[in-house]
Amino acid sequence: KLNRQRMKHAINSLEQELDRERLYPVYLDGNKIYNDNCFESLNPANPTEVLGRVSHSTIQDCDRAIESAHQAYFKWSQAKAELRSSVLKLAAQKLKDNRYKFNALLCLEAGKPWLEADGEVSEAIDFLEYYATQALEMQVNKLRSLPGEKNTNHYQAYGVAVIISPWNFPLAIMSGMTVAALVMGNSVIVKPSQQTSIIAYEFLNLLNQAVKDLAGDYAKGLINFLPGDGKTIGSYLVAHPKTRLIAFTGSTAVGMNIHDTATQARPVKRVITEMGGKNAIIIDESADLDEAIPGLIHSAFGYAGQKCSACSRVIIHENIYQQFIERLVEAAQAINI
Repeated sequence: KLNRQRMKHAINSLEQELDRERLYPVYLDGNKIYNDNCFESLNPANPTEVLGRVSHSTIQDCDRAIESAHQAYFKWSQAKAELRSSVLKLAAQKLKDNRYKFNALLCLEAGKPWLEADGEVSEAIDFLEYYATQALEMQVNKLRSLPGEKNTNHYQAYGVAVIISPWNFPLAIMSGMTVAALVMGNSVIVKPSQQTSIIAYEFLNLLNQAVKDLAGDYAKGLINFLPGDGKTIGSYLVAHPKTRLIAFTGSTAVGMNIHDTATQARPVKRVITEMGGKNAIIIDESADLDEAIPGLIHSAFGYAGQKCSACSRVIIHENIYQQFIERLVEAAQAINI
């Protein structure tokens, strides 16, 4: 009951705080840049509700961000692992402190149900704490030295990392890709989905504050936010010779295009892509429909149907096909939207 009250209060407070006339900036080189060309962020559950306006990044913004991030990388990659790890731990605490604000943001800008918005914030916190711990464990030398030898290993940062994040998990996936690159000594440029740019801005603002609190000398150019159209901004960042790592979650078509572009680049870029698919559930004639149907409904429509592993097709044994379809339709009609 208390959590529900906190959630209602957070949503009401955020709706009063969000302003359709507020302009969210591009963030690069440690500066906020407000561009006249902008796009609106809408509430997908109520598309007439404008949550704010977001500056469109330009190609010139991309060039400035890349140059600034390139310089920041040289310094940040030399920072001690303990410092980089402590930044993520502080960001995790800040996210815990602002849990209900981000819950409400996920509801309003991404259309998340309450419970699953809270689950996504939990996942983002887990990513911060997990990568903070992993970064320290990776500093331990695990090579065996034989007599007359001294064998050591270490991990080296890659350079400027471009993070292209999706709309369906706009906090968890975006934060995970971003901080994994950051904690290992890379600088980052985040190009979020246009539909969920405010969530990305608010998280990166929080993350950047953690950097300033603990590692202020490294902050300039380390974290960059370039909202806008993926076909122009995203493609330019992927192809640029000074971006070295691309982390992408989204459609198969875009992911394959990124892969093809990156493999033609010199020097060759590191590419991490998580792409879409069509997930099936198979219902055999021996299945218990009292179990199968609720499970299928949850898989297909949980997380407002946005989950990348959601069931999107059902393969049903012909002997129970008609019975199954009738019960499935009845169950789906009972969902409270």
